[in-house]
Amino acid sequence: MNKDKVSVIIPVHNVENYIERCIKSLINQTYKNIEIICVDDESSDNSGKICDELASIDKRIISYHIKPCRIGTARNFGLKKASGSYILFLDSDDHIVDNAIEKLVSTIKEGYDIVCCGFDRIDEETQKVYCTEMINMPYDELTLSDENFMEVAFLNPACWGKLFSKKIIKDIDFIEHANEDMIYYLEFIPRVKNIKFIKEPLWHYMVKKSSGMANFNLKNAIDFEDDLLVIKDKYIKNGYSKNIHNFLTMQVIMHNCISVPSRLYNKKDININKWLKNVKQYMNDNFSDWKNIKIKVKGRLIKKIAIHVIIVMYRLNIFKLFLCIYNFMITKLKIDIKW
Repeated sequence: MNKDKVSVIIPVHNVENYIERCIKSLINQTYKNIEIICVDDESSDNSGKICDELASIDKRIISYHIKPCRIGTARNFGLKKASGSYILFLDSDDHIVDNAIEKLVSTIKEGYDIVCCGFDRIDEETQKVYCTEMINMPYDELTLSDENFMEVAFLNPACWGKLFSKKIIKDIDFIEHANEDMIYYLEFIPRVKNIKFIKEPLWHYMVKKSSGMANFNLKNAIDFEDDLLVIKDKYIKNGYSKNIHNFLTMQVIMHNCISVPSRLYNKKDININKWLKNVKQYMNDNFSDWKNIKIKVKGRLIKKIAIHVIIVMYRLNIFKLFLCIYNFMITKLKIDIKW
């Protein structure tokens, strides 16, 4: 039935070593009522050709070729072409298990706006599983209200790993800058009434050294701060409550104060001390209550403690010490830590 169709949107750019595996993981799904929208932005390798060849043998695959663009633009293009009632975003170097869509659809049809599933982070070179995430959630489902909105502060903000009811996101566009997933998350999550969690890894996410996040730079960081202020203005315009604004502040702390500096830390052309000073000033100017944030969430004790410690370190101007320890754990001990 068309009303139960799932539109899978795949941005494609120079991924000839992965794209066939990605698409075939969709072709082999036990749930058959899908359309596979491949959006290739003039790849210089054989990625676009592979999409065309697979489209010629499976009518559910539609292969588009557009001008070079960021991943957000490709996703926006795919959204405009999507005819399904449900939307799934899949990165071209990732793949999913054979019954993933069947499980996601059967769950979302119970009346949820979004269904999230667990996923493995896999090293591109060694195929080692770094970690498995979203399988130890402190709840099976969430009915969001003003009082408990902070609960979604610790969800994985990526648009992949989730099945969306199209009505939730149909009029939201991805931005052109880096961190497009984070901004998209901040846009759609206040609209969500209920979320269901499938606590098993249905998704295999590839961690690549050449990923957009690995190449994150100072311009990306500045653009991100500007984008966060746009979101803040939208929250104000929409009349969102104090609790939802607190959720936004929490997200800004985790991503602008922690995640972004950790990506910039080893960049030789960046004065990290100067950047941290700028971050602190940015927070004081735009999110003035950030130092006194109340983290009202179920569980997550370690992360709650860590965030309070980090805020104190910013106050004392010693957050660089945290980055030094964090970097050692990531690069030397190979411990994958995500905020």
